[in-house]
Amino acid sequence: MNFEYSPEYEKDVKKLDSTWREPLKARLERIAANPHAEKPLKHFSNVFSARIGSKRLVYKVDGATVKLACFKSRDEVYDYLKKIKL
Repeated sequence: MNFEYSPEYEKDVKKLDSTWREPLKARLERIAANPHAEKPLKHFSNVFSARIGSKRLVYKVDGATVKLACFKSRDEVYDYLKKIKL
């Protein structure tokens, strides 16, 4: 499974402290093994959300590629999703 990082995701991860990095890395390994195992988002096709602590990782499965959209708090994620088109 290949990962593709959006500029928003890179910005979100860049400002994380070390306590978030290990759980995020572990979840990315699980997603690489089975990308469809997380919660699908209702109004988006092939878009999933993974809860990690108080934050959400949102990604889209496109064939053999997982496109990581963002890693934000719940409120920020849904505001962000309203603004973009996945």
